[in-house]
Amino acid sequence: MGRSKKSSRDAPNYAYYDNPHSRFGMIYVDLLKSEQFQALPTAARYLYIACTAQAATEEGQKCLYTRLQQVNHQLNEGWSEWDIRTATVNQNQMMKGLFVFPQKHYQKYGYKRGSFSKYICILINAGFIRKRYGGGNQHAVNVYQFSDAWKTKPVPTKTKPVPT
Repeated sequence: MGRSKKSSRDAPNYAYYDNPHSRFGMIYVDLLKSEQFQALPTAARYLYIACTAQAATEEGQKCLYTRLQQVNHQLNEGWSEWDIRTATVNQNQMMKGLFVFPQKHYQKYGYKRGSFSKYICILINAGFIRKRYGGGNQHAVNVYQFSDAWKTKPVPTKTKPVPT
């Protein structure tokens, strides 16, 4: 009797492109030049760039694939395997721009737990990112989505503190 192979819980290989140029994050010039983006703290801007880079990596897409399967099971969303696979490669228009950024990944970019939470909240409040699915009390990874809501928000004004 032969040994059985251990099954992998990662996303299947067919969920990814073989194109070597498909592993980069794209940021548009109008976003970088916008007053809303420039009004963000430097660490929040860097975190946004790190989020776009993380969303494009194979490791990030595998985590997203696993998390979307969990969300589908927990919330009974009714997604097919095809919906989940196309969401991980940003082909599904309804779920376009989804990404996960677990602690083991954002620590590689130099963020600690407290600073990541602070700056991701700043990005959410400014309309650059929205939280699509929270981890809740299961301590699961949050699923975020890139958003264009920042275009409709007013530019925050910087006020100088008045000396007393």
